Amino acid sequence: MCFVEEVVILAVGLINKLTNFIMAEEEYDMEDEPLKASDRRAQLKVHEGTTPTLKVYVTYPKVFDDVRVCADYLNSNMSVIVNFESTDSCTKQRICDFLEGVTFVTGGSNQKVSDGVTLFASARVDITQERQGFSLPPYIKRIKDL
Repeated sequence: MCFVEEVVILAVGLINKLTNFIMAEEEYDMEDEPLKASDRRAQLKVHEGTTPTLKVYVTYPKVFDDVRVCADYLNSNMSVIVNFESTDSCTKQRICDFLEGVTFVTGGSNQKVSDGVTLFASARVDITQERQGFSLPPYIKRIKDL
């Protein structure tokens, strides 16, 4: 017997010992019949049904009473985009405070999208913001200002 044949026999023995350690010996018997291609592949189950969808409610509140509908949507795990362009500043502040409280209680988060638009997200939604620019704080003087 040559050296290569001995190494192959040792490797096959090691594989058999590892296989018997992982699986019971009666479950693993390759000599009876070869495995079919369908048996070698992993059996995957496909869950049928509807996939969850993300729903977003967009609103343009004019008075504080319009916030009640937004709070109901946030409580039902929907995200809400509020456009404050047609809202006065006092009402805007009241609506923001109320909806920030609702998102805090429900475990959600909020993010200012622009000057007049704010996103209030449910707990299932993670808000990330991409930083596009860099600006120096006003207390740092630039070299050309000196």
